[in-house]
Amino acid sequence: MNTPPIDRSIAPRLRSGVKLVGAMVRLEVFDAQGRRVGMLANRYFPPGSHAVPWNPSAGGRRIGPGVYFYRLDAGAFHDRRKMTLIP
Repeated sequence: MNTPPIDRSIAPRLRSGVKLVGAMVRLEVFDAQGRRVGMLANRYFPPGSHAVPWNPSAGGRRIGPGVYFYRLDAGAFHDRRKMTLIP
């Protein structure tokens, strides 16, 4: 499985390539130990393609470079992927 790099020098955006038909979307990021480090979306998205920005240092907690996982639940669609945050 390819691991898409996330460059923190810009506001990274997670894109799934999934075209929504309109659904409640929950997008979470987890560290390698399974701890949730970010909740990027938990709301309704209208039909179409969307990108969600991720600020790794939001919430007062610094997120270091490394391997992370995101979980995307959009209606009946569910996806889990690995990604790499680079310095």
